[in-house]
Amino acid sequence: MIPREWIELVKDGLKYSYAPYSGVRVSALAITPDGKVYRGVNVENASLGLTVCAERVAIFNAVSNGERKIKTVVLTSDLDKPIYPAGLACR
Repeated sequence: MIPREWIELVKDGLKYSYAPYSGVRVSALAITPDGKVYRGVNVENASLGLTVCAERVAIFNAVSNGERKIKTVVLTSDLDKPIYPAGLACR
């Protein structure tokens, strides 16, 4: 079961998403084995290949802060249906 605080935090992150092309806001959390939480959002670019998905941003944020192990990734969007990691790079 995902703790309520993680659900609220990942939902709150949607407001920081930059999605002018797809219109789909995505937010993610990367949680370490000791419970530290790092947030990320999708950042789109007119050049699709330069777009970065939320889960990668969350993991990069953790690594940038010295983490090397991720236990859990929590992902949400502003869509009415469930979403999955963005693609091969994220799965």
